[in-house]
Amino acid sequence: MPTFDIDAPAKLDLKLDTAPHPEQHWEGCFDYDDDGDPEQFHIIAHLRFGGGLFEGAGKVAAKGSEESLDVALSGETNGQDVSFAMWISEEEVRFQHFSCTGTMSADETAMDGDHSYPCWDPENCGCEGGSGTFEMRRVEGQAREPG
Repeated sequence: MPTFDIDAPAKLDLKLDTAPHPEQHWEGCFDYDDDGDPEQFHIIAHLRFGGGLFEGAGKVAAKGSEESLDVALSGETNGQDVSFAMWISEEEVRFQHFSCTGTMSADETAMDGDHSYPCWDPENCGCEGGSGTFEMRRVEGQAREPG
């Protein structure tokens, strides 16, 4: 029977595959309806693709806002189909995520589609959540803050 050293630190290798993949700079926007008012937030993220999977992190900000929040993305591509989850670091919503599905352009420089999100406060609100559209484009050059 094998024995395990439970005091030894766990070693996890979460690389997407064995070949290095440079980060890609992506920018875009998410449109949604907030109680009948159309809203939009901008996203800037660095994504790493490999083996049909991708992950990354960045910033989001409501259109016209000076304040940005951290965001994390994790997803997959299958041909031109793309799906990913996006988490925003804000305390009130950090355990909820946006579910995004759409298509990747043939040259892999753009993705767009639909997103949905659950009710942010189900104990007090109980709404159905919301939905909208997104579009993101791969951009060459230096990162900048969203806004």
